[in-house]
Amino acid sequence: MVTNLQKNISYICQSYNSTRKKTGQDAATFLVDLWNYVYGNKIPDDIYQTWLTKINNTISAKGDVAKVYKDFFYYLLTLPEFTEKYGNQNNFLIIKIEDFVKVMNSNVALSEPTVERIF
Repeated sequence: MVTNLQKNISYICQSYNSTRKKTGQDAATFLVDLWNYVYGNKIPDDIYQTWLTKINNTISAKGDVAKVYKDFFYYLLTLPEFTEKYGNQNNFLIIKIEDFVKVMNSNVALSEPTVERIF
């Protein structure tokens, strides 16, 4: 799973950048959403300000914003909190896939066809 992590992160960050441009969402949303997705809590103010400045500077310079998004994600993976919470990237992926499956299973209901008895 980890072998394709870089490819998947690149795709997600590029897609997010495209979506952000289309919807008008600002860079702050990405920082807050990704931090919460990984750690399940509020992003610390110092980290938020540092990365928001990097993203805004890149946008102003018409640089590669998707790269800054990827850099932020990789930064999250290197924090001690990541290792404490997940151990490694494999465990992170397994936990997130399990969460996804739980959500999918809880939101899927099997329907039964309506059958009328003729006799």
